[in-house]
Amino acid sequence: MSNIFLWLQLLKKIKVTGAVAFSSDKLIKRMLTNIDFSEAKVIVELGAGSGCITEWIARKIEPHSILIVFEIDEVFCKKLRNKFAAPNIHIINDSAENMEQYLKKITGKAEADFVISSLPFSIINEDVRERIIHSIQHVLMPQSLYVQYGYNKKKYQEILNEFYTIKTSFVLGNFPPAYVFNCKLWK
Repeated sequence: MSNIFLWLQLLKKIKVTGAVAFSSDKLIKRMLTNIDFSEAKVIVELGAGSGCITEWIARKIEPHSILIVFEIDEVFCKKLRNKFAAPNIHIINDSAENMEQYLKKITGKAEADFVISSLPFSIINEDVRERIIHSIQHVLMPQSLYVQYGYNKKKYQEILNEFYTIKTSFVLGNFPPAYVFNCKLWK
């Protein structure tokens, strides 16, 4: 699939993706700054889209690590499966609210070291959003980190208010500029 086709797919599904452009390298680097790939056993990515962030993660994960990627769009899932055909990378065509069952099925536990999300929470139905946040909280362990990006700082801080710590940074080198939220449930 060409990049033009994927870009058109992104715009066609803007009410699902919440994006008008793919994530920039600067945004991806900022999102992955606090991820210790040498220690990560299980990484979950939510809302992979065309795989911009997935590609960076796939290059950095250790062979013994597992990457579980959730994407609800079938076209993007097909591209992801073709591009990331590795035994330790699992592409799931389902809602992130069901991540616990997939984690148990794939790893035997509903636990993740890192959850990295591109989900457009500001436009997702409130009930679905709450179920996804609840699912994220259930899979996080005390040392786990949840990384989310979004465009509206105030809205995302309201959405993520149940996390104990939220460290926010701003990425100007993205279109549009974005905020990255590093969240933990415990101190």
